[in-house]
Amino acid sequence: MAPDPLGMPGEADMTMKDSQKKSYSTKGSKIAVALSALSFVIYLINMVAGKANIIYELNLFQIGPIAEFLILLFSSTTFIAAALLQEAAWKSTNEPHTQ
Repeated sequence: MAPDPLGMPGEADMTMKDSQKKSYSTKGSKIAVALSALSFVIYLINMVAGKANIIYELNLFQIGPIAEFLILLFSSTTFIAAALLQEAAWKSTNEPHTQ
C-alpha cells in the first residue's frame, strides 16, 4: 500500500491497540461515578427550584443550606474517589509486580 501523500495515517493505523481498548474502570469506580452524578443532579435541581422560587414567586420545596453543602461535598468526594479507584486499577494493570 502506498503511503498517503498528506502524511495522514491509514486505516490500519487508526485501529486501537489492545492496550488502548482496555477499560480501567472497576465496579467500585462506576458506583462512585453514579453516586457523584446523582448527588450533583439533586444539587442542580435544588438550585433550579431556588431560582424558580425567587423569580416566579413559587413555593417549591428547597433543601436547606447545610444539606445543600453536604450534598455537594458528597458529590465531589465520590467523584475524587472514582478517579482514585480508576487510577489504582490502571496502575495495577500497567506496573509489573516486583517482590
